[in-house]
Amino acid sequence: MAAHTESSGTTSTSTSSPTTGTTQRRPHNNLHNNCHNDSTDHHDHHHHSTTGGTRRPPPKFSASIALTQAAQRKQRPHFWHHGQDLLSDEVLYQTARAMVQNVPVKDRKYHLKTFHDCFVGSQAIDFLVDFLQLHSRRDALRVVKEMNAILHICEHVTHDHNDQIQDAHLYYRFTDFCSSRQFTLLEVMRAFQRGIQVADRTYRLVTYPQCFVGTEAVDFLVQYKFAHSRQQAVQLARQLAEKYELFQHVTGQHEFKDEYIFYKMLVPNVDAGMSEKCRKAEEKKALKKWIMVFTAVAIILYYYMF
Repeated sequence: MAAHTESSGTTSTSTSSPTTGTTQRRPHNNLHNNCHNDSTDHHDHHHHSTTGGTRRPPPKFSASIALTQAAQRKQRPHFWHHGQDLLSDEVLYQTARAMVQNVPVKDRKYHLKTFHDCFVGSQAIDFLVDFLQLHSRRDALRVVKEMNAILHICEHVTHDHNDQIQDAHLYYRFTDFCSSRQFTLLEVMRAFQRGIQVADRTYRLVTYPQCFVGTEAVDFLVQYKFAHSRQQAVQLARQLAEKYELFQHVTGQHEFKDEYIFYKMLVPNVDAGMSEKCRKAEEKKALKKWIMVFTAVAIILYYYMF
């Protein structure tokens, strides 16, 4: 994303504008300076929004605003442990992948019946306690419950117990979501919605609400094996934008690129992806109907003629 060069003890950075996509050069500031500038901009903005040095009261709670924010990004509980939220999208995806790779999976027997490629619920809890360094098995159950609700990574071998992992000698299977198979575009779209970090971002004093960075989206698609390369991830993201209208550039000037450019998330048009399939199904249904009509007419004519 950025190329660093040094000259006379000064560091400069070549970056792409997140809104226009053009390449620009600017001094390289450290994280402390960036945070200081952000806080200064926020202080200046608050200074202009006050009168006579007295703070205005906060706006009244608006149900419509709350519903809008909830619709933009589903509110979920948090579980902070060692400085990270174990119920965040990123941690849940990482933990799910680790479970698939480390929890013992094999054929198991129960009452003379063999269940293929399954694991034991209590062993999965053992792994989570160790992997996440949790204080109790109850915490592990809390994490895996949220993980399965979001990702649906496993299910009971006979679909008992609401397919929720329990800390017991019960058998479960990992679903296709965590396998090495090819994901459908609809599955990628749903994972993209949950896994991409969407936030209000500022560039040149202009704030763009609920947007994400192109390079971070490519990182996500490659990291979680939805794409084998960054080039393939770019093509996959463009398919999502074209087929489901999932996102667009914040100013509508560029298609998706693997650059530090802002894109805003939209409400996906799932019907658009299903329209062709539905159209063919309707055509097939109509054809069967006409065949039945012609067959009935032919039988009636044959009966009266002979």
